[in-house]
Amino acid sequence: MINLLPPIEKEKFILEKKQRIAYRILTLLLFLVFCVNIVALGFNYYLLEKIKQEQSVLTSIKEELSRTPAQEMAEKAKSANKNLKDIISFYKEKIYYSEILEEISKIIPSEISLTNLSIFSEKKKNEGQTIKVSLSGFAPTRKSLFYFRKKLKEAEFFRNVSFPPSNWIKPTDIDFSINFEVKPKTIKEK
Repeated sequence: MINLLPPIEKEKFILEKKQRIAYRILTLLLFLVFCVNIVALGFNYYLLEKIKQEQSVLTSIKEELSRTPAQEMAEKAKSANKNLKDIISFYKEKIYYSEILEEISKIIPSEISLTNLSIFSEKKKNEGQTIKVSLSGFAPTRKSLFYFRKKLKEAEFFRNVSFPPSNWIKPTDIDFSINFEVKPKTIKEK
């Protein structure tokens, strides 16, 4: 192949070729620097997160090591005291149903039979704990039911004794129901 270009044009052509190669190399170098910077930033972020994690672990270990056995015992004692207060509170509010049943059995006449007995506790903000009792049963005569009502009202163990009017309609073979409350502080604490 014969090159018919004048020497100035040849030099221009070679210079342009070298410039294009230089631009390509420069572009590749800039891209390489950009990629290296991105990798370095990612690695930097990773290292910062690892350092934060290690610092938090180190801080917790320092706190754990700075605690003395006396402090640990004090914390355990506080926890045990709180649990003990909860247990005492639970037992103070405990209802002894056997005492309620014993008081009812002392009062109830032998000819009256009970068919249903419900005892439940209700907490009121101002009054504290109220124990309510609901009885239903069978009385052969109105006289025995009057006697039972009288004994309930006289007992210092009970209050707010309520006999519905429907209990007094029949003179014999009476199915009755009674509602009353147990007076507070009458149940003995064990």
